[in-house]
Amino acid sequence: MMLDKNAIEKIIRLPDDQLIMIIKGLARESGVDVSNLNIGKPQLDKIRLALSVATPDDIAKAGELLANLKTKPQ
Repeated sequence: MMLDKNAIEKIIRLPDDQLIMIIKGLARESGVDVSNLNIGKPQLDKIRLALSVATPDDIAKAGELLANLKTKPQ
């Protein structure tokens, strides 16, 4: 998934269940076991807040981190 400010804006406007699916999907794609991952409303609110104030540099760094997780041996 290519992250940019437009993508972030669309993501934070998603309903809770869809945002959770996106988060879990990104985690799975990066090799993270999401079977015990429980995300509630307080966590979603914090994620939305963090994403809403993310700078282009923050977004680029997040993209790099995701790419590194995908290439990191498990």
